[in-house]
Amino acid sequence: METTQISIDLDVYKEIQNRLTSFRDTPNQVLRRVFKLTPSVGDREETNEGGLMIKGVLLKNGLKLQNNYNGRLIEAVIKDNMIFCNGKMYPSPAAAARAET
Repeated sequence: METTQISIDLDVYKEIQNRLTSFRDTPNQVLRRVFKLTPSVGDREETNEGGLMIKGVLLKNGLKLQNNYNGRLIEAVIKDNMIFCNGKMYPSPAAAARAET
């Protein structure tokens, strides 16, 4: 199955998270249900457990993050329930932002 990467804001991500029906549910499965599409043969079960809870939203391990800050692209990933950015681990987005600026 061919996939395409899209960018969504935090409100959309939070709504997708609110519509999960199990811990193994993926955002793709949620959107297929919302749009009343049949389940995809290629839908995979989420294998990463855990993540980082930020303002009531679970950012699952493996989630890639990116943000432009002062004209500089900062990329990170949720790993081991923390934010991994530029070879260092941070307990929160604020801690990562302070260290990267």
